[in-house]
Amino acid sequence: MDIALCKIDLTNRIILYSGAYSSLIKVSFSAENLVNRTIVSYSGIKTPIGIYLNEKEFFNTAIPFQPNDVFYMFSDGYMDQFGGTNGRKFLKKNFKDLLYTISPSSMEKQKELLETTFAAWLTGKYEQIDDILVVGLRLK
Repeated sequence: MDIALCKIDLTNRIILYSGAYSSLIKVSFSAENLVNRTIVSYSGIKTPIGIYLNEKEFFNTAIPFQPNDVFYMFSDGYMDQFGGTNGRKFLKKNFKDLLYTISPSSMEKQKELLETTFAAWLTGKYEQIDDILVVGLRLK
């Protein structure tokens, strides 16, 4: 089973992240505006949770944050969806690009953009093949 967990320390402005086959994406904005931004992906370890023959030790990654930073946790359903004009997967690179593009928008608008982009990707020809979960959090 895949999982991503975060503990938010508001006092020290740090997120502790740990993941099993799951990533966390952070979009940071410059102090001046929401146009200048950077995106960083934090990977979890490549092992499932539970009993596993080659178990690896989980670890926490301490990630500092500033006001307006946005964090995303997600399942693989959006990226693994077949669609578009060639019936290919959406892929992680496209998903990261989408998150980067929509990150300045309000969280409500981001939800709408994720939904409309996904519907457009299906093009009316493809069925959703997996569950989809995207959690976005903007820290003030």
